[in-house]
Amino acid sequence: VRSQALNTHPSIMVDKEREATTLSSIRTEEELDRAYADFNRSGNAILESSVPDVDAPGGKIQDLESATALLRSTSYRQTMLAAKTTCELLTERVAAVRQEATSDLADIDRDATENYPLLLPVALRCLLDLPQPHKHEQLHSYVLQSIRCLVELFAHASHRVYTSLDELEHHAASVYQHDFMEDDVPTPPSGACCDKSAAPLSVAQELEDSPVDGALYATNSSAETAKKDGEAFYADPLWTLLSRMRVIPCLSRIIASLHRQSQLPEEITSSICAILSMLSLRSPGAACAIAQHETLLPQLVNISLTPGASYGETKESFIVSPSVALSSLVLLCTLARQSRTVASQTEPFASIMTNLFAILGIPAENEMELAVQKSCLILWRILLRYGLAIPHLSTFISLATPHLSIKNETEFSLTADYLSAFTNVCECAKIITRSKTQSSVRLTGDQADTLAMAGAWLSPHVRKCAEFLSEQTSNYSSFSTDQSNMKLVGARLRFLLSYVAASAPTDILKLAAIEEETSGIKISGADKSSFVSVVSRRTCISSLDAVLKSGLVESSLHFVMMYAYVSEWKDTSRRHNVADADSKGSLRQEASACSLLVAFVSLLSNIVNNESIFDDGQGTAKETRDALSIASDFKLMVSFSLRTISHFPPPEAPSLARAGWIDAAQYSIVKLLCSAKQIAPNDGFELQQVRAMAYALLGRLQVGDEAMAAVLLSQDILFTTPTFKGEEGEALPLQAMLLRELCNSQKSRGQLDHSFKLHKGHGITTAGNGPFGLESLRSEADYVAPPRKADEGVNDDLSDPIIPLGKCWLWQVLSSTVSPPPEASAQQRSMLLVDAAAVIISSLELLSCMEDNFGSSSRHYTAQISAGTKLYHLSNSCLFPEEVLRDEQFESLFSSLFVCITSETQGSTMVRASMAKAYVEACYCHSRINRSKKDEDDAEKEKLLALLDGNVRPADDFSTKEVTALVDFVGDMCSAYTEYGAQYEALNYCMRLLLLPGFPSKARVEVLTKLRGLLHLLTFQNEMGDLAGESMSKALEVALDGSHREPSEVLNAFADALSSRGINDNARRLDAETGGYAYFIAIASLARSYSCSLRSKETGAVEAAKKRMERIDDEATTHILKVADRLSANEEDDGKAVVKCVLDVIVREKN
Repeated sequence: VRSQALNTHPSIMVDKEREATTLSSIRTEEELDRAYADFNRSGNAILESSVPDVDAPGGKIQDLESATALLRSTSYRQTMLAAKTTCELLTERVAAVRQEATSDLADIDRDATENYPLLLPVALRCLLDLPQPHKHEQLHSYVLQSIRCLVELFAHASHRVYTSLDELEHHAASVYQHDFMEDDVPTPPSGACCDKSAAPLSVAQELEDSPVDGALYATNSSAETAKKDGEAFYADPLWTLLSRMRVIPCLSRIIASLHRQSQLPEEITSSICAILSMLSLRSPGAACAIAQHETLLPQLVNISLTPGASYGETKESFIVSPSVALSSLVLLCTLARQSRTVASQTEPFASIMTNLFAILGIPAENEMELAVQKSCLILWRILLRYGLAIPHLSTFISLATPHLSIKNETEFSLTADYLSAFTNVCECAKIITRSKTQSSVRLTGDQADTLAMAGAWLSPHVRKCAEFLSEQTSNYSSFSTDQSNMKLVGARLRFLLSYVAASAPTDILKLAAIEEETSGIKISGADKSSFVSVVSRRTCISSLDAVLKSGLVESSLHFVMMYAYVSEWKDTSRRHNVADADSKGSLRQEASACSLLVAFVSLLSNIVNNESIFDDGQGTAKETRDALSIASDFKLMVSFSLRTISHFPPPEAPSLARAGWIDAAQYSIVKLLCSAKQIAPNDGFELQQVRAMAYALLGRLQVGDEAMAAVLLSQDILFTTPTFKGEEGEALPLQAMLLRELCNSQKSRGQLDHSFKLHKGHGITTAGNGPFGLESLRSEADYVAPPRKADEGVNDDLSDPIIPLGKCWLWQVLSSTVSPPPEASAQQRSMLLVDAAAVIISSLELLSCMEDNFGSSSRHYTAQISAGTKLYHLSNSCLFPEEVLRDEQFESLFSSLFVCITSETQGSTMVRASMAKAYVEACYCHSRINRSKKDEDDAEKEKLLALLDGNVRPADDFSTKEVTALVDFVGDMCSAYTEYGAQYEALNYCMRLLLLPGFPSKARVEVLTKLRGLLHLLTFQNEMGDLAGESMSKALEVALDGSHREPSEVLNAFADALSSRGINDNARRLDAETGGYAYFIAIASLARSYSCSLRSKETGAVEAAKKRMERIDDEATTHILKVADRLSANEEDDGKAVVKCVLDVIVREKN
């Protein structure tokens, strides 16, 4: 490859005779490297001939454009200068964007591509292919730091990884592990992180560009592909580095070279580890490739985590270089989270344990060394989540003893971190001791022996935990509620709960019947009759009481309850918020507060609900009273927080990780309040508070939270209504429907099972292996669709998952569909429609109750959804089959809810316009479910039309796609109105709404045209009895809001409704005697327009009005002229004045 580059490179004029002499003298690979370096000192075989002259006054480069040009220079000094400058400039840009972020670094947005040279990433990548990497250590340091900065600027927020101490404390994903003390860091679905605009690689390209060891990017690239690679990098930097730039073998070559020199500089290590970590987050397959690479991780671990290893000229006082070790541990933790396959690798995860013991055995003397030790424990904790590394428990207990014997948190204490790891050991034991069926877990002999002794080994520590909780928090006046104490108390409560939940005889596994199998030891059963509690119920209650009275719980609630009614996180709010003065402390304290709440509420819930974690049945009467007293006091704290929530500032939008710990804390609170019957909400206001909080939380839950959704959806109290109370085992319709949707396919069932295991449950399968069956700590389960046969129908496994539900989920139930299968019998179809009617009635009752209680508060669930969105989904319920609309409750519930919502819009013209805008947007978003492919096909067409029209949006401020979607919906509504014979008042409400000013003219004309002959039926029965009464007046004032002049197409449609098209026209025209509501608004609109035209002396408008009246009936023409005359005389044309004139002329004066 290299000799070919020497012969064909266009920018190097090679003397043939000298070349032949050189080639004939090469005998070894070192001589080949030396010859290659002589001919191509920059190592860059791409676009060197295009390097322009660059001005560098004083030897300094001022911008990235110039630096990028010099990166391709044949002069090594110029290349070095350009690399240094590029590194400095990009570091400054990263620092600048971090300054604009909130307390969470995940809030940083992607930078603008136009601010960066297209060939910059290509030029940087080429420099990594220099021969003999150990000779270019400084250059590679600059290049790797630059690439890392570019990735941080352009990668998806969830893929960013930080390796320095200060960055870790500001990054929510890291804080999630360090302070929330969980390792299933929330991540978005893989499809949500990809730039759809980036063209996927073809099969041929994938094969050609696969990351094969030894492939050199520079000498296999050309000027033709350079721009494409640059564009691909800015669209998706990590995927481009992985697939097109072959960065994994490149980095392994650099590490191997430095490994031979027994040195790994901090800048190179941190950059390589960060890049590899981000690659593993971008693609689980990349994580496997990195972990299974023959030399990459073993050499990196050997040089960074081996005690006493050499690190160049610096002599470290700690057993390893803290900065280098921290970077490597962050990489290992990130890789292990991606899959069980990666975590099960012997190299490095099994062999690294002795290194971890050595690191943990030396007391830390500063924050950096402490961070290294915490990362060691996090790595072990992650492995425990898979049921791995259990046999090392005894060694870790020995190392932990000095920390666990200290009552209060000290400066360099690891108490909370050890306890969080031991909690995972107890979770593994619980799968065996608490399994309700025969366990199918396969254990090795070492695992079985360790778990058998775990209870005995950990028993003194759990007793101390309970003792310290009671003693430490009992001195309320001097107890601190700072972050470190919150974290420590939370860790102790979690350990206490997990130990008690897993309690069993210390020799439980030896008592079990053991079957030797090739795959390991199978635990087939155990005698649990000799149960002896190490920690009593009374001890746990005392601990909870002390924690509650210490003020920690109340302080923690402050961080959580301000988000109680937030129905969605708005991306626009977080980018302009100023970070707190102590942003690092605020982020960490919030995570610790949520961790404490989850632990406190979970233990309290287990005791109050008597979830069989103790051997003494219900406990004594006093214990029951004490537990209920604690629960009642906690409920009062929550209720007070909800009542005063309006005093808090609007919450900023958190990252996924931060939202994860907030949602987990709120979930535990809602679950306790709903499941504990003794403290369940006992009045309407309390119930609606809890429902609003639960409904908002259900809408926010993301992929990975399906287990929480299933538990919340199983709480009857959240879905009971006056009609459906769930008595005597009666299934609540809405609840049952949502639970079915949660596991309606093989893929969704697999995701639900994965989610339960993520939340430390057994899973939903009969095996119930819990951590022993957990395949990854990612939010999304791995799923491969089974092959589909040609004669099979639609593959249900391809259906969209129900989670996330979205903030409008309860309203969207009304806009769902009922589709009986073609093979369904008449009886089956009838039963399906009965169920559908029950779901709709149940939803309408819940929504009516929520609107009545919270419609006026901007903080609560329903008030965060715009009136237009509500009305759209409510209107959709009229499209259900007639069996649903015929239900005796549907009409009354629909009418009361419709009137309640529209009352919110009885304000200014702007309020009504906003309602119409939200209605149309909701319609368009709903239509995109079935129009997504068509939208992609029509996107380019719409852009061209916009350019030709010179206006992106029509005059009424709606896009073409929005209007099209609304017109289609109006067509469906008109068809339903006609098909059902206009006999349902619910449809009258919908059609009258669509005729209001503010909606697109085309849609309003569609209503008037398609309902021609039926428009007189839009009048309600109570209005027919008194046409000039208050009801009719108010309805007309809404329809004739302000002094709005109707568009000509709407006026033409009104005129058409008042006229007969000819002798053969059988459609009924509107008249004064029976036209009612529709007749009044037609006369009013035409009269007001004519009056305005006369006053403004618009000749063309006056002529157009006269032509309209030529085809209108004489009676209607007379009414129009009389109303117009009065409006012109009074010089008023606002809604009230027009309505008064219309009713006076048509009704009152006639009577």
